[in-house]
Amino acid sequence: MVLDGGTIYVSPTEEPIRNGVVVIQDGKISAVGPKGRVPVPRDARVLDCSGRTITAGFWNSHVHFTERKWTNVAATPATEVSPAFTSAPMV
Repeated sequence: MVLDGGTIYVSPTEEPIRNGVVVIQDGKISAVGPKGRVPVPRDARVLDCSGRTITAGFWNSHVHFTERKWTNVAATPATEVSPAFTSAPMV
């Protein structure tokens, strides 16, 4: 199987591969890179991923809210909580 033409995020610290290709053989990723530089097997099922985003399946993207202000957040009005999400620093 080939995922063709999507934007691939291989790592949170690297630039994405735009118009990229992911080749999957025997259930495992065998190649990733820019379209035209990654050989596509002739018999591959090609899925058009243009305009789509491809990320790692087990990307750790969870967060922990440990500051005191989050202690009783369920009882806090959304209008008070929402600004914290747009101004929170990324760590």
